[in-house]
Amino acid sequence: RVIKHQVALQNLRQIEPSYKSFPTDAKWVRGKLICEFLKPFDEITKMFSGSTYPTSNLYFKQIWNIECWLRRHEFSSDEVIEKMVENMKLKFDKYWEEYSEILAIGAVLDPRMKFVLLEFCFNALDPSTSAQKCEHIRKKMYTLFGSYQSNMPTTSTGPSQTFTSTSNDKA
Repeated sequence: RVIKHQVALQNLRQIEPSYKSFPTDAKWVRGKLICEFLKPFDEITKMFSGSTYPTSNLYFKQIWNIECWLRRHEFSSDEVIEKMVENMKLKFDKYWEEYSEILAIGAVLDPRMKFVLLEFCFNALDPSTSAQKCEHIRKKMYTLFGSYQSNMPTTSTGPSQTFTSTSNDKA
């Protein structure tokens, strides 16, 4: 918020000689860089908190956007941002490791996204493990469906249904 008032603070500095703690030009530049770096986090946080019922498919896509953003800034020319990214990435990787499967399944169940989004996201982040990760999620979904199906009561009046998987099966 202070960045927006840079001109006003410069004017205050000129008319009020006792004002001693004015940021240097380098600090203004760094402040602007940090604000730009943090802007996507602010937008995503507002999106999650502004929605009455944020869904898992929304989370997956936005968490993926955060990971891409962190990777893009991993080797920043500004050492403060680089250190911020390093610390954020440690926490992010732990979070992502714990929740990526359930968020991925939620995204796949969204009819607008399906496995196409998953394949795209995993491939963009790490092409060497993309197929393996997608197959892992696919197996988890089949296991989940099997568990759901086994808990459903069977009726003798309806036709028998079976669920089979093929290697070319795309959800």
